[in-house]
Amino acid sequence: ANIIRNAVLLLLLLLLLLLLLLLLLLLLLLLLLLLLLLLLLLLLLLLLLLLLLLLLLLLLLLLLLLLLLLLLLLLLLLLLLLLLLLSM
Repeated sequence: ANIIRNAVLLLLLLLLLLLLLLLLLLLLLLLLLLLLLLLLLLLLLLLLLLLLLLLLLLLLLLLLLLLLLLLLLLLLLLLLLLLLLLSM
């Protein structure tokens, strides 16, 4: 009876150890998943930042183009004024 009890205790201990190992594995998997999610979020944030930078660059280019257009218009106006003065 003592041997049977010892065997049952050993079996229970082994089962408990197996369960603990499974729990540890599950926890590790969860941690890995969380890390992957964090990495994905970071990548998304980086992409968003890049998009924002691109948008800013585009806006700057547009502003520069507008400035150039304004300068051209001013030059044209000056030329017209000069022509008007010469014709007098």
